[in-house]
Formats: sequence, structure tokens, C-alpha cells
Amino acid sequence: MGAAKRACGLTRNELIASWALAALVAGALSWLGWFPKLAGDPYAIALFNSVASSDLVPLGSDALRLIVGGVELIVVVLVLIPATRAIGGVLAAGTMLGALASHVGTPLGVAGNLLVEGTERTIKGVEIPETNPVLFPIGIVVLLLGIALLFAHRRQIAAAARGADRAGDEEAQPAAG
Repeated sequence: MGAAKRACGLTRNELIASWALAALVAGALSWLGWFPKLAGDPYAIALFNSVASSDLVPLGSDALRLIVGGVELIVVVLVLIPATRAIGGVLAAGTMLGALASHVGTPLGVAGNLLVEGTERTIKGVEIPETNPVLFPIGIVVLLLGIALLFAHRRQIAAAARGADRAGDEEAQPAAG
């Protein structure tokens, strides 16, 4: 354990927290994220048809669903690899910001029942499904987990930034000759 702790720059408790956070992000994104989207789950298809019916989304529903599902799968892989966990945390947070924005800015809504019962459930001929009321809160939780991953790896991120600054400084210096 000591060598692993020194290699990644995390204390034992931070390492345990990092793995727990990574497992939670990977689990949530697999359960409600990439798998249903890439598998063509009818509910996921209906949700993305609804999102794509908005004038805010320039892609078709199938392309959008597959791209989002692919990004979520990449996030899962990145958070499960310790060396790429911080990058996965950034992408998890960014992906969830997009998901939350899609609920707020499209007919999906936040609480799962944006449309009043008895009103038309179609927009531009697209049936708007009743969304699962846990989707939005889980998006918030995964966003916070992604941010927590960034916090857990803050020293690694700072060290990488310092290394990038040094590399940039060396490139800017003319070669002595």
C-alpha cells in the first residue's frame, strides 16, 4: 500500500475515498448512463427524442444519445483507472452539467412531470415521456461526486499544472549556444 500511496501522491484515507468516489460515479453512470443509451433502451430513446425536439440541440436524437452514452462510458473507464481519475472527474462533472442543463432547458423538466396532466404531451410531433423523478437528483449527485474526485486529487492536479508550466517555460527559453 505504501508504494501505491507514494506513486499517486494520496494519503491512505484519500486513496480509499478516491476509489469509493470512482466506484459511485462508475456505478451511477453505468446504471442510468452509458449502458441504457448505447443499448438502445426504449426509455433512453424516448428521452433523447424529447431533448432533440428542442431547438437548442442541433443533433438528431440517435446521434445525441450515442455520443452522450459514449462519453459516459469513457468517463467510467477514466475514473476506474487511478492515473486518469482526475480527468474522469472533470468529464463526469461536465457531462452532468450538460445532463442537468438538458433537463432544465428542454421539455424533460426537473421533477419528472413538467407538463400538467391532461395537456398535450407532444412537441413538434414528438411524444414527451414522463421522466423518472430520480434522474435530476442523481445528476446532481454525480456532479458533486465528480467535483469530490477533483478535490481528492487536487495535489496531483496542482503538480501536473506546475509541470506543464515548467515545460512551457523551457520551450520559451532560447537554447544557450
